[in-house]
Amino acid sequence: LFLDIDGVLNINSKLQEVGKLYKPAMVNLEYLLKKEPELKIVISSSWRHKGIDQVRNMLKENGINPNKIIDVTGNEQSNDERDHRGYQVECWLKRHPEVKKFAILDDHTDFVPLKHKLVKTNTYEGLTENKVEKVIDVLNE
Repeated sequence: LFLDIDGVLNINSKLQEVGKLYKPAMVNLEYLLKKEPELKIVISSSWRHKGIDQVRNMLKENGINPNKIIDVTGNEQSNDERDHRGYQVECWLKRHPEVKKFAILDDHTDFVPLKHKLVKTNTYEGLTENKVEKVIDVLNE
């Protein structure tokens, strides 16, 4: 699962401190991880710049097993700014050809070639139960 933080797990820009994520979204992420026990997380959020350990700690403080977070995407730049994160996900997937099933959870749409794998959240609602079911559908396509 390529996971964004802001707009998915954090819906209040004033709460961007470690440990203060949106509780309903965290409950839904925990539910997703229970429904899909093999699922691992790659952080595609700008929060990846804080370092994987800090992101793991933040998610751990919110009830998520830190061992589920296995990596972060890189900083590759696309020639097409409309596909910034999508390009970074593509580059990560090229480095990890063993990954056959994945979904992207984000509140942005800059995933042009991977749009069929994107489950877009509403920035002001975050990860809802409905979006969890859509992620499961994408994983099982």
